[in-house]
Amino acid sequence: MDSLDVIRVTGPKVNNKRLLRRLAFRTVKTSPGKSLVVIMAIALCTFMFTTLFSIGGSLLTLFKESTERQVGTSADGCFKYLNDEEYERVASDGWLKEVSMNIVLGEAVNPELSKRYTEVHYHDEVDAKKGFCYPRAGHLPEKEDEIVVSSLILQDFGFNARNPEEYEKFLGETLTLQISGKDGVTENIFTVSGIYTGERVSMAQLVLVSKAFQEKYAPTPKDSYYDKEDRVFEDVYGRINADVDLYIPLDVAGQLESAAERDGLPKGVSAGINWASIWGDPDPTTTVLSICLMITFFLSGYLIINNIYRINVINDIRSYGLLKTVGTGSGQIKKLVRWQANYHSIPGIALGLVAGYAGFSIVAGTLLGALISVLLIRPFSDVMWFATYDFTLTPIFFMIPVMLTLMLAIPFVIYKRVMRESVVERIRAINI
Repeated sequence: MDSLDVIRVTGPKVNNKRLLRRLAFRTVKTSPGKSLVVIMAIALCTFMFTTLFSIGGSLLTLFKESTERQVGTSADGCFKYLNDEEYERVASDGWLKEVSMNIVLGEAVNPELSKRYTEVHYHDEVDAKKGFCYPRAGHLPEKEDEIVVSSLILQDFGFNARNPEEYEKFLGETLTLQISGKDGVTENIFTVSGIYTGERVSMAQLVLVSKAFQEKYAPTPKDSYYDKEDRVFEDVYGRINADVDLYIPLDVAGQLESAAERDGLPKGVSAGINWASIWGDPDPTTTVLSICLMITFFLSGYLIINNIYRINVINDIRSYGLLKTVGTGSGQIKKLVRWQANYHSIPGIALGLVAGYAGFSIVAGTLLGALISVLLIRPFSDVMWFATYDFTLTPIFFMIPVMLTLMLAIPFVIYKRVMRESVVERIRAINI
């Protein structure tokens, strides 16, 4: 027993990293059945997480875009009824990601549009893209008598503008619009310069006019809307609505309130939040539920891998005991366990990612989109009829570090539990 102690204390110490990697690889290679079980368990967890985040993220994006189209903008928030000076202060705020403008001139009240609520706006180019009214054919209005209209408005005037490929032939058509604005109802003749695809789910169809027309018929007032005590609805015509995008769209209401104070906007300025923003103004119940779901899924993945690796480490405890007796240090055995985890996790994670995207993003994604549209959404609402179901690659950037962290942490935790036994107990376990 004395000689065994001498060998254990003063014997040669393995300090070759290449040798440790080779030993770990041979350990994995000599037990193909056990290694296959571990790799498949890792692949299953990766597959589960990839599928969860791919489908969940895509559905959230889908509902968000659908709601944005219904609202009429993708902007995070809006400051309403500003004058030029107030808008310039907001537009120059470096803490805001992007600011664009739209101006309401009135409503189109033609008999042809009696069943379709239609507003007359001026939008700058950025805001037209955010508002889903940027022309598919033609261009934004440049001359005073040019307008952009939706395909639905053209249909109401008797034009068969149902196919985007045929929009070009309706450019240059003449429309007479009756506009109810701050000066009452006026009749104007316009030339169609652009056409965008109208959404039936939108709360209003838009007619876009040029800046020249807006400045002539509904110029922006110099005074502040919020300084008036006796406000009437017609006072909003010609005033600027500043659509705002934030760098981080969390707590949109709080960020807009801070921006209003920072930019010196009048007290009580009307600020709107896009209710399509899922996290723009989250309620506590939604936040707690989301956190609980995330914890549940990660805990289930952890338990699957933990149980498989616990069996794996316990089965290898004899070889660890032998390595201890010939002078291998605890740190070196930990490196050995780490390399074994690497040889298991790299193919497992790769297999899970490929299976998740190949199985669900390509095949199941198409079937899921069709089933949701036909069976669930269209019978109850027409909000989603235009939507496509795409899967994002974002989970890759999230899944790989998470799974690698789990795969490196779990074996060490299990190894420490098992190696609490003394060297003598491990020698007895291998019947020496």
